[in-house]
Amino acid sequence: YTATQVGYYQVQVINAAGCSSISDSAHISKIIGVGLNDLTITAPRIYPNPFENDLMIEWPSEVKDKANLKWQLLNIHGQVIREGSAENNKEALSLFELNAGTYVLKIAYKEIQWQYPLVKQ
Repeated sequence: YTATQVGYYQVQVINAAGCSSISDSAHISKIIGVGLNDLTITAPRIYPNPFENDLMIEWPSEVKDKANLKWQLLNIHGQVIREGSAENNKEALSLFELNAGTYVLKIAYKEIQWQYPLVKQ
């Protein structure tokens, strides 16, 4: 499936026994084209959600210049409370100091942006 509209997207997988699982939602906030080659970057994988202290980010393997991957953690008021850029293929964010509540992780790579709603327990 190629996203052609801004919005939240999820993936549902159903095995042969009929058991299913639905992924966390990912927000596509900007569509830069409608051709298959325009949308070939996989969304970063964010887990667990909800989280207690640590949040993992797995960056797309297609991205070779990780320094262009930027992230911001926002509170429910839209204020940036933490930000950074990718250093490795997999990042562990230690967020033990945050109060329990809802946050948004914004990730940008060049013209592509993702937003993930997060819950800190």
